[in-house]
Amino acid sequence: MEELTKPQKKKVRELIDRALEREFKEFLLSVRGLVADVETTNSLSDMYSKLYDSFKAFDKRLSMRYGDIRGSQYFNIILWLFIEKKLTLEDISEFDDEMRDGIVEKAKMWE
Repeated sequence: MEELTKPQKKKVRELIDRALEREFKEFLLSVRGLVADVETTNSLSDMYSKLYDSFKAFDKRLSMRYGDIRGSQYFNIILWLFIEKKLTLEDISEFDDEMRDGIVEKAKMWE
């Protein structure tokens, strides 16, 4: 893939933000189950510990994925977000045909 244009880079940043919001939602829905039984649990300290560990692991994952993104990594970041279904075909259709087709073709190699 060639160097991305300024409009493509802008779109990548928008899609990264969209994927990040989706990750936040998925995570918060997953921890909702941990605290659902707060009134009936026998050990609030165990519940707190599990919740803390979940946040810590999620934060580590986010920092690894999004912490030090550089322009040269944009295509690969979008590719992985698409492969992991954090971005949809509709999301990447906002790119020009060449970039969208490149993402789809490379993603097929990982199926």
